[in-house]
Amino acid sequence: MCMQSEGRFMRFVIMCVSVVLTLLGCNERPSITVVTMSSTGEAGANAIRATLSDGLAKFQCIKSVSGDCTYVLFMSNCARDSGAGKTGCIAKPVSEFTLKTGASKQISGLPQGFKFCVGHGARPVIPGCLK
Repeated sequence: MCMQSEGRFMRFVIMCVSVVLTLLGCNERPSITVVTMSSTGEAGANAIRATLSDGLAKFQCIKSVSGDCTYVLFMSNCARDSGAGKTGCIAKPVSEFTLKTGASKQISGLPQGFKFCVGHGARPVIPGCLK
């Protein structure tokens, strides 16, 4: 008789632990991490990391030959011109900032679908920097 109550108690404990672990796992948001590394020949290399998740982004200037990374965040509306067959883009800046090598910055409330470019020693020109 005692073994039946112990078995029920263990099943109850396992169920409670499973529920708690499941709830803890639900707080994790899907995210995208972008890591860009570029070589500038003998001058060295540039490296950045950006992690994006639901309007929250963390930008890191890992290494820059110039000593800093200049970020430009923007929205881009590219439409095809029906007359000449050319594509034109209108870019609306959202934010701009510069980070020293080794520094990072977190920004919240970013619009869905924003894009970004990074310049090392110079401000990138939007939206042409995406090419």
